[in-house]
Amino acid sequence: QPELADQSETTEHLRPAEPLRIGLGVHRMAQPHEQMTSWACPEQVNLVGDVSGCTALLVDDLSTTAGTLSAAAAMVKAHGARKIYAAVTHAVLTDAGVDRLKESAIEEMVTTDSVPSRDWRGFPVKVLSVAELLGEAIVRVHNNQSVTSLFKV
Repeated sequence: QPELADQSETTEHLRPAEPLRIGLGVHRMAQPHEQMTSWACPEQVNLVGDVSGCTALLVDDLSTTAGTLSAAAAMVKAHGARKIYAAVTHAVLTDAGVDRLKESAIEEMVTTDSVPSRDWRGFPVKVLSVAELLGEAIVRVHNNQSVTSLFKV
């Protein structure tokens, strides 16, 4: 199994990324320390961890402008990541965001159909359906059952 570094983008994402790391069999995690100059312009400050020689997986819950994703991709590439992929739960990307992805070091993105899909203009994106998950959540709520276990990786 190749070495994979899960590079969650902000400190708030580190703890939720742990089950993903375990589920994927990821051996190492890296974490950027980031300061935001504005909501659209992250200023990456420092990378905590080692991604050299690894395949990096950038994980984010929401992306609109792809500013953080692009900056994180540039950072892990500069630190020696071999390949870079992104996983974004809700890809609500603007045209400028798609352009940023196309110009970034990210090779492919995986997202969900939680928002309407768009024209990715040639950028490789795999869209996963959340229909079964939402359907099961509705059934459990209707039957007064817990939905917590649905969200464990």
